[in-house]
Amino acid sequence: MAVNQLKEGALLSYVVLAVSSLVGLLYTPYMLRMMGKNEYGLYALVASVIAYLTILDSGFGKAIVFEDKVVAELVSEIQFECDVFALPTLQDGSCNAIVEAIAFGLPVVSSDMPEIRVQCDPFVSILVDLHDVNVI
Repeated sequence: MAVNQLKEGALLSYVVLAVSSLVGLLYTPYMLRMMGKNEYGLYALVASVIAYLTILDSGFGKAIVFEDKVVAELVSEIQFECDVFALPTLQDGSCNAIVEAIAFGLPVVSSDMPEIRVQCDPFVSILVDLHDVNVI
């Protein structure tokens, strides 16, 4: 009985992951069309902040250090002035900052990790091994 529940739970987790990915893929173009790039960028920024606050609330508050603050109204302005988005990281999952950069049409330079590789288009992204000093 416990093994069947474990299998059902694992299957249900995969179904939820597939459905949420599919909804995200179908819903994002609609949101971009309805909101526009600026508003969608702000929406994505708010979603990122909520995700960070969730992590901070989970007891990881001392592990994350926020150096400076950027006023929300300036984020899209700053990203429009950028030529490239760089995110060297060793432990990022599905990164909202990369999604925001892609939404603003920025080429991405980041770590060659499976989670980031899924997010980045190889035609506009460069993924590097951060452990190889010569590549960096």
